[in-house]
Amino acid sequence: MLRPLQVFRYSSAANAAKLRSQEYIDQFVSDVLANQTDARNVESYQLLSELAAESTGHTQLRDEVLNILLAARDITGSLLANAFLSKTLRYGTKSEMRLGVSEKGL
Repeated sequence: MLRPLQVFRYSSAANAAKLRSQEYIDQFVSDVLANQTDARNVESYQLLSELAAESTGHTQLRDEVLNILLAARDITGSLLANAFLSKTLRYGTKSEMRLGVSEKGL
């Protein structure tokens, strides 16, 4: 998409954050790949072990883990926003919430 124009929007802070997050996830990925056993022999289900059994390499496994973490963050944010929205749409709930906040002096 922006491949030819990517030079103009380079951010060293974004690149440093990306590398820091990849290094953090790499610790877990390296541990799983080093101790990879048959998932059926383990008593509890471990998602990372299952992903390691299906993935072809270190980078692919790291990218899959990051995708799962980002999706979980987005879903949690969506559900919380929807819960607060549905709570305030009920008749009288919004005024009750405002009254509770004003009583506490927040």
